[in-house]
Amino acid sequence: MANPILVAMVSAQPGEEAAFNEWYAEHLAEILEVPGIVAAQRYRVAATQAPGMAAPPHPNLALYEIDGDPEAVLAEIVRRRRDGVWSPRRGIDESRIGMWVFEPVGERGEPQG
Repeated sequence: MANPILVAMVSAQPGEEAAFNEWYAEHLAEILEVPGIVAAQRYRVAATQAPGMAAPPHPNLALYEIDGDPEAVLAEIVRRRRDGVWSPRRGIDESRIGMWVFEPVGERGEPQG
């Protein structure tokens, strides 16, 4: 079975996209130092979207694969943020951050043949 995924969705402050992207490049390396985070990947919303679907709540998405206890990973993320262990956030809209843990349901499907 696949590992749980921590999903983070965020927005940059208007006009601060360059500072946000610079900071997030640093932060991705920092998040990979958290015990239990085994992989990380950033995404941004693409120009091509499914017709008739709502826009995502944030244009930036990060997926963090967890190998271990998700509660312990979240607790460590909160501790590092609270204790100022990480680089100061730049360009991020602090009022528009969402983080959720998703756990796999069933087996991963892949095309046959």
